[in-house]
Amino acid sequence: MGISSAAFSVHSPWTPATCVLARRPADPPPEAPKEPEDIPDHEWKSEPEPVARWRAATLLAIGVASTLSGLGPILHPPPPPVVTVPQLRPTIQETEARPWITIIGMGDSLTSGMQDGTLEGEHQHHSYLAQFSRQAGIRMRLPEIVEDGIPPRVLGPVFELSRYAEVHTQLREDLKRTAISTEYLKPPRRIPSPLWGMGSRAAATRESEIDNLAVPGFEFRHLTNARGVHDLLVEVHEGTDDISGLANDIPLAREIIQHGTDTPHGSQLEQTIRRNPDVVVLWAGSNDALAPAFSGVVDDQTLTPILDKQWDFWHQDLATGGWSRRQSRRVMPGMHSAILGRKSALERLKRETRAEIFVFTVPQVDNIPFLRTAGEPVGRLPFRVRLHDGSDVTERIERFVIPRHLKGEGIDGRTEVPAGSRVGLGQILDLVAKAGEDTDAAGFAQRLDQLEQAGFLTEFDVLDPQEMETVRERIEEYNTLLRQAARDPRVHLIDVNPVFAEARAHGRPLRTADGREVRVTTGFSGVLDERGYDGIFSLDGIHPSDTGHAILANLLLERMKADLGGHERFRPLLEVPPIDEASVHDHETHGTELH
Repeated sequence: MGISSAAFSVHSPWTPATCVLARRPADPPPEAPKEPEDIPDHEWKSEPEPVARWRAATLLAIGVASTLSGLGPILHPPPPPVVTVPQLRPTIQETEARPWITIIGMGDSLTSGMQDGTLEGEHQHHSYLAQFSRQAGIRMRLPEIVEDGIPPRVLGPVFELSRYAEVHTQLREDLKRTAISTEYLKPPRRIPSPLWGMGSRAAATRESEIDNLAVPGFEFRHLTNARGVHDLLVEVHEGTDDISGLANDIPLAREIIQHGTDTPHGSQLEQTIRRNPDVVVLWAGSNDALAPAFSGVVDDQTLTPILDKQWDFWHQDLATGGWSRRQSRRVMPGMHSAILGRKSALERLKRETRAEIFVFTVPQVDNIPFLRTAGEPVGRLPFRVRLHDGSDVTERIERFVIPRHLKGEGIDGRTEVPAGSRVGLGQILDLVAKAGEDTDAAGFAQRLDQLEQAGFLTEFDVLDPQEMETVRERIEEYNTLLRQAARDPRVHLIDVNPVFAEARAHGRPLRTADGREVRVTTGFSGVLDERGYDGIFSLDGIHPSDTGHAILANLLLERMKADLGGHERFRPLLEVPPIDEASVHDHETHGTELH
């Protein structure tokens, strides 16, 4: 989810700032781990600390998360006919037309439908779960976020530095007191609402039950232990979650699982159990694994350990700029507990509901266009960039070569990062915002020339190849646990990674009703690669576009048909044709080359 800073501020529409210079030992592999102890619910105890300084935070954060995929090995049989699905936003009456089974979504930003760095109603209605439900004639009531989304929209066809600066300034003011209280005093039980520039849940949906409970920014443990805003604020206070959540997952939790009020209604799991649905679709774990890709951090806070333990992480003292090691006040649940433990979401769903449970694997880190390579040009952007005076500087940014040499000393005294090191697009756009202050196009170009020579990245901003491999290995450990959970006949695993990698390497043909061939790959939607293939990621480079969500919807549909078609209750699924992905692609709104 960021970039480190010297003040409480908003830096990028992506990620929070937590960084590390030292590599921690790898956690034990997930094979036959010791059965974890039950972890009691937290009880916050006040421990006075000086209110003299507070650490940096990126307030505009998308829940780290994410990637997308195409169809997996289960789709290799000849595809059934496709039908064109109108992509107009449905009315509530249309989505409730045939409630023949109940389905509930749990998870993070991937299931919620976040695109372009914000969650708002139009994209929620194009999430894979909403597209699947429309195609199958299943009711899907959404916690529709109206107005300008959460966080406030920054990305669009044009990235305006004036808008970026306005959001930064206003949210900093709105959240100053809450941040100080959360960081150093006592976590409050509510947050200011509404925050500047943010949308809110549509009034018409606040009193009704919803079917998509997914909250952007949530990690796997939050499905069971985050019953409301206060639980998340306690984690921020303890250092086990980042303060950037004040402008992202915490206001979203208020609108989604607290129904847009200050009253807790229970965790995603508790609300799902009360409903006892026929099907649960659960996709979580991305935020447990992908934060290092966006912040240059590898510690227990950004890469959830496998086993239960007190977390070790780094904390920056902004008064001095120094870093220090910290340890969580309590034992935190690892991914083994979160996935396989007795109190885990999957185990409780099996015990306390009748639901068939469909679970997606955690996407690998390599496949998102958000990451750029040090030593190479930034490359094509999916939006235009304008300075405060209206000057368009997009081409100059695309030509900017990301320097490998570091600003300051790195690990073991190194002065440059190894070849193949990766840098988040958020760091680059944060640099753009700073370089574009109080200047015109000529002055901006001169500043970029200087930065190419002098360097601007610290060790904290970059993931080197060894760190990337650590993240890949941990994601594979998570997915091993999910495969173990899927040994139960009621747990159905959808592995997005093999076909996702295939789409990147060879392009993936979209399902189409008219016989034409349209191939897509893992770039930005609306930006063609050298092969002429369009991408399936939205403007943030992390979350799928409408087309990407259509692919995911078909993946879910095919898996349900394969696993549940023999059950009388689910037999109508066999008659549901796949979504016409090419038709969805024709209506995409991203980019300028195609649409």
